[in-house]
Amino acid sequence: MADTTNELKSGHLHTEGFPHNYLQDKLDCEISSLEVSKGLEAPEDAHQIVQSDRRVSAVAIQDWEKISVSGSIHVPKEVFSGTLPFEERDDPPVILVVAVRASQTMLRFGVSNQELDVDVNGEGDYEFSVELEQDSLRGEVNIKPYLVRGESQDTDEDYATDYGDRLASDEAWTIVIDREQEDGGFLHPRIEPFDHFDSFPNGENLHYLHFEDPSTPKLFLNANHQQLIGVLQSEGPTGHDARFRDVLYDYIEQSVWQELLLRTASDADPEDGVLKYAWQEEVVELFEDELFDVEGYEDVVRRLGELASSGDDVDVLAKEIDAAIQKRVDHPTQALKLLQEGIEID
Repeated sequence: MADTTNELKSGHLHTEGFPHNYLQDKLDCEISSLEVSKGLEAPEDAHQIVQSDRRVSAVAIQDWEKISVSGSIHVPKEVFSGTLPFEERDDPPVILVVAVRASQTMLRFGVSNQELDVDVNGEGDYEFSVELEQDSLRGEVNIKPYLVRGESQDTDEDYATDYGDRLASDEAWTIVIDREQEDGGFLHPRIEPFDHFDSFPNGENLHYLHFEDPSTPKLFLNANHQQLIGVLQSEGPTGHDARFRDVLYDYIEQSVWQELLLRTASDADPEDGVLKYAWQEEVVELFEDELFDVEGYEDVVRRLGELASSGDDVDVLAKEIDAAIQKRVDHPTQALKLLQEGIEID
């Protein structure tokens, strides 16, 4: 058996578990309100907060652009005494992060206490507000709080040592944006070993967009790449592993959105501005603001159809799609964060 001592001391999550105290469910997160900041004024009963199962439904809110989700996170004293060396507890070097994940559109971001202008200096209740944009979301959104190390330490190896190491968390809250498809949505990744399926591509591929049923494309991740799948499934909002995960997801997104947009363009009607499948309408809605300099949804569909049906304009279509995806995915930001955190660790 390989010696894993050095690996476990790194402070990162591995299959063996955490090498330090990680207090799951010790934070206490409550969502108190949803506020429509742009769009139609929502009636008082337009959303329902159910504390018992940690769900908020915003399905009844119509024609909204942005919603602010507000709440508070209680950090008990035992979190600091159980996860930090004694000499750090009076002035804890920690960051409180609210992580937001929407698997159906691959959205991932986090809001830290610094961005919220909140100083986490001990036991207490800390308020937060997270803004959700409708054009980036579908189905359900998970909101989960984490307390992580804000700097590295090498004085006591019995506790977390690295910047970004998770110290404590709470169960996720679910915000229901709209009624999700029964199968979880066309971009909800499924993990399978590619070499078990004759119809799948080379067993070394990381991902595959399957169009056996053109009305419901499915995204598969290759279980044969165990280490990469482990990173993609990691939940931490900060640290080197989290940044590498985000860069890896961005790589997958670039390829997936490109194929979805090209297939959408090939099915777009250049005269009527209509599409064949519901998922194509969702894709156009997600990229409507980034694609072309035209008036609205139907004009975007017509323009996609025009460029796809003209053999001379395929290169123009490819460049437009690539530019739109790069605006959405924003590779440089995630890559720079990965580089910066790598420098801090060194």
